[in-house]
Amino acid sequence: MVSMLLLCAIGYLIGSIPTGFLILKCRRGVDIRNVGSHSTGATNVLRTCDKKYAFATLMIDALKGASFAMLATYGAVDDLMLLPMFVCIAGHVYPVWLKFHGGKGVSTAAGIFLVLEPWLTVVSVIVWATVAKVVKVSSLASLSFVGSFVSLVTYRYHAGTITTPMLVFTLVVLGFLLVTHADNIRRLLSHKESSVTGRTRPPTQCKDA
Repeated sequence: MVSMLLLCAIGYLIGSIPTGFLILKCRRGVDIRNVGSHSTGATNVLRTCDKKYAFATLMIDALKGASFAMLATYGAVDDLMLLPMFVCIAGHVYPVWLKFHGGKGVSTAAGIFLVLEPWLTVVSVIVWATVAKVVKVSSLASLSFVGSFVSLVTYRYHAGTITTPMLVFTLVVLGFLLVTHADNIRRLLSHKESSVTGRTRPPTQCKDA
């Protein structure tokens, strides 16, 4: 129990590192929480500042999840370790350092998925990239990625190659990410969701983006 609580605490702290906030604050002096959608995620960084900072945010947020998943599963994949991994995703969404206001959780979840089921994650990333390229709506691409991964896990579960805890974990993560994207889903349904090219510029620190 003590080791599980410790892992949950470590997972939360790793997940709660506010990548987008730190990058823009240090490199441009911009508080990402005050511009665009106010999210600290890569999409808001892209819309408000610079592609290279958005890419760095995306990669580091995914690395947070992947590094913790490797730590939690060191030696062997233990179904009990799925709980700290979920806490890691929650830490990204609700970072204590920023008054519990962070990103949407997809990048960190993707990093965790990559460690747990690498090939399913690669296929789901291809789906994400295709949707992002065609429709240019980040939230739809993100939801497509998660939906694709859950569908593949469900298929593998019925084929007998995925455990019940892993299926439950992916369904819980799906539900959680649907909650974090609730506003995006409402805008998608009303055809009011912004594309990734619909940029909202912050102060002049990002004028060269």
